[in-house]
Amino acid sequence: MQALGTVAQLINPEFVATEGLYEFREATAEDIPAIRELLFDWYGPSYPYPVSALDPKGYYPAAIDRSTGMLVGFAKAVPYKGFPSVYEFGGLIVAKSHREKKIAKHLTRMRVDWVLSLGGAAVVSEPVCYLSGCPSQENLIKAGFHLVALQVGKYPDIMHDTLGLQPESVLMAVRWLRGNSRLGHRKVFLPSYYRGVLHTFLPRYLHQRPWDETFEDVPMPPAVLHKGFTTAGGTGAEFADVPVNWPEAEGIIHSLRLQGFRMCGILPGFGRLSDDRPYDYLRMYRLPASFIIGSESFDFDKVNVVPQLAALKHFASMELHGDIPIE
Repeated sequence: MQALGTVAQLINPEFVATEGLYEFREATAEDIPAIRELLFDWYGPSYPYPVSALDPKGYYPAAIDRSTGMLVGFAKAVPYKGFPSVYEFGGLIVAKSHREKKIAKHLTRMRVDWVLSLGGAAVVSEPVCYLSGCPSQENLIKAGFHLVALQVGKYPDIMHDTLGLQPESVLMAVRWLRGNSRLGHRKVFLPSYYRGVLHTFLPRYLHQRPWDETFEDVPMPPAVLHKGFTTAGGTGAEFADVPVNWPEAEGIIHSLRLQGFRMCGILPGFGRLSDDRPYDYLRMYRLPASFIIGSESFDFDKVNVVPQLAALKHFASMELHGDIPIE
């Protein structure tokens, strides 16, 4: 069973107060029905992404109400597919009657400790964009995460009352735990129509000049492709991550754009060479054809972001609707 937390957490008065009301432990397969009940209570009985199993490679902390023995909080941390040194945080849910009691905060701390114990370089999370006020985005910023991408239309068949048939968009938030974060001085290679994006539309904490570090001594790693999620009610966007610190990246990105992909953010330091040097990816997305050539239109007014990503949202809207020409 995973330990409750670090010594620093256990002597923190805030943690002790919360831990007195709740037991924090690792979830087991026997907890899955209670976890699903939490998700259905928040998202509705048709929620298409319920927990059905616990990946043995992951970590699943839970909060138990000591007075009732009921599971009232859950979260997960799993390896992030395609990026060996990166882990993904997701699935965070707290029962409505137990919110505002620091449960989510402590579940996040426990996951960070777990990733650190494995030597992970970074963790990512996907705060939702369907809520006005952007509470999940703000909470991750307070937890030391940086917002690096707007993943347009990723999850289909969810929150129909708010989104209709439009797939849910989520941000990409990252917290670096070791090594060189952000873009540093690594040189990036982008087509002309994207060259101003890094310093015009992305938050300033992601980049600094001059960009003069190159990787001419090693071949370019392959791009990483992610298929779109498919449910009975629809299909979400697919994504492509292109290493951008090599000259060949410019041609690959241009080819993907001709195939309908559009830029949605940068993944700084997500790649690691054999000598542990970090490199960067440009993330691109492609919506299902129905939103490109069909009768449906993707509505960015249903995508809520904090002020730091307002410019990126504006750029994504312009590009999707044909206002960013290919030169």
